[in-house]
Amino acid sequence: VVVLIFLFSMTLVLVTQEGSRVPLRPDQLADAAGITEFTWSPDGKSIAYIGPAGGGFDIWTIPSTGGPARRITSTLRFKRQPRWSQDGQWIAFVTVQDDGNTDIRVVSDDGGTLLNLTDTPTEENNPEWSPDGKQIAFTQRVGTKSSIMTVELESQKVRKLTDSPASHLRWSPDGHSIVFVADLLQPSDEKRENQDLFLIPAAGGAPRLLTPGTPRFRDLSPEWAPDSKRLVYSSDESGYSNLYILDTETLSRRALTSGNIDILSPKWSPDGNKVAYVRHENSLFEVQAVFLEDGRTVRISDREGTSGGY
Repeated sequence: VVVLIFLFSMTLVLVTQEGSRVPLRPDQLADAAGITEFTWSPDGKSIAYIGPAGGGFDIWTIPSTGGPARRITSTLRFKRQPRWSQDGQWIAFVTVQDDGNTDIRVVSDDGGTLLNLTDTPTEENNPEWSPDGKQIAFTQRVGTKSSIMTVELESQKVRKLTDSPASHLRWSPDGHSIVFVADLLQPSDEKRENQDLFLIPAAGGAPRLLTPGTPRFRDLSPEWAPDSKRLVYSSDESGYSNLYILDTETLSRRALTSGNIDILSPKWSPDGNKVAYVRHENSLFEVQAVFLEDGRTVRISDREGTSGGY
């Protein structure tokens, strides 16, 4: 089941791919004001979010069916990019130090254990768990040089995979590959008019271009199919953001959506038969899903929202 959250007039609303809707009122969960990011636990039972706390920002969790919020961290420093491990026992996140430097931290789901995985004068961002929960991939920048790194949770050993700027890191379900977004073909593109998808082995190596022939277009938001062979991603090559499915071996691809509205944030269903996404038109958002077999679309959310996450 793909589950998403939308923000409707300061009321959090949960919608499932079956179309059911559960309003999560602020008095049940938390005041939506100040929430910057939120993400689902793998089992769908909890939501982790970053919210205000005593003059700072900390990570909180709430039951997805409603209930009191639980504060998981107590460092007050600004945080971002919370990411659950696959077993739901840990939450990785980026913490911003007083000097503006960023580091990778991991906290247990009960808040009892906090691990400082990186503590360097460099900038570390974009944590992404390996499927087995033993490693975290992340980006590191030193001056103008950027790299993709991994850190082992148990030993805290850090290893470089490749030198490249990167965002949207996604580890394949089989653990063999990591896909990411970068502009390696036009590194002087200050307007960031071009973004491509690249693939590296999880053990490290040279990046392989997955989206050749798309200069001046933004290929973004890659998400793996359960079979670890295909990706769904968004591209604005048609003038609007639409979704495409790409075979990572043959590089063959097909359009999944088309039209003059923006389709964003794709997510595969666990059975691989559907892709959920956010439809953006006239500054309003709604959740839809498309069936891969026949292209049929269904609307999941019953009201337009102004913000969303999954």
